Amino acid sequence: HTEPESANKNGEGEQKDVTRDSFVLYISGIDVEGSINQRSRSDVNIVMAINPTTRKITLATVPRDAYVKFPGITGNSYDKLTHAAIFGKNDCSVSIRTLEENVYKGVNIDYWVRVNFTSLEKIVDALGGIEAYSEYSYTSTFSGENVYFKKGMNKMDGWKALIFSRERKSNPGGEPQRGRNQLEVIKGIFNKATSP
Repeated sequence: HTEPESANKNGEGEQKDVTRDSFVLYISGIDVEGSINQRSRSDVNIVMAINPTTRKITLATVPRDAYVKFPGITGNSYDKLTHAAIFGKNDCSVSIRTLEENVYKGVNIDYWVRVNFTSLEKIVDALGGIEAYSEYSYTSTFSGENVYFKKGMNKMDGWKALIFSRERKSNPGGEPQRGRNQLEVIKGIFNKATSP
């Protein structure tokens, strides 16, 4: 099973009418290939607020290394946000509670989706590729191959989108830019999926 996994945050309860009502989606990107059902760190933590009436989407990323308390897990101790995905029922509930109580107070996350390396590649390839914006020109050696990204819009297949989303060392903007690149890939996926 390599497709993205999604649900409302509790797996039960009243569903929103996502064609009319605004909602918040948590995107968790785990750091493994293969089955999406593996328990692993969440290196991508993106919160998306979607208003279907105005057709506006707001994206925010939280660095994986943000030190936070995990409600009901770590007590008064802090840990990296990436590790929250290892706890709980493997349903993003600990990551969601951590974000709601420590990062985005007052924001209720309604739904979640989890992707991994394999599913990201498959999603982008199923769309026939995407375009994503790079703030820098650089060559990534992350995969063991030289993969060039020019400043501006770049056409990407699934593999190249994965490299763009993961690279931080060859990328002149480092870890913060990697988070922005991940947002660009999400934008590219949404733009392609909603295009005629």
